[in-house]
Amino acid sequence: MMAVYRVLRRLSSGERVGILTTLARLPMGSIVILAGRGAIARINAPILEILPGWSERAEVLHEVGIVDGEQLLLAEPGMLAVAVGETVEMVRAWQAEMVALLTIAQDDGCGC
Repeated sequence: MMAVYRVLRRLSSGERVGILTTLARLPMGSIVILAGRGAIARINAPILEILPGWSERAEVLHEVGIVDGEQLLLAEPGMLAVAVGETVEMVRAWQAEMVALLTIAQDDGCGC
């Protein structure tokens, strides 16, 4: 099963700290090693119905089996749009909003 991970330390493959990724191109063994070394962590996505402004979306998405943010991010936009009677653009907007909610801003400087 695919999962969404947060990058905690810069990876040699170029992913920046703080981004969300599935690391789909990596074998599971590599993902386990990266997690063990503290370089990545699986996200702990919220249940959609508890998010402010998401109650109606949560209801619609629940009907097709999507109850949390990770499931929403992993959904294929075209298929989900058809399943819930929305446009692909709207589903992508929901996914982008979820990414924004789950992304941790990184300070690139020392703050001096």
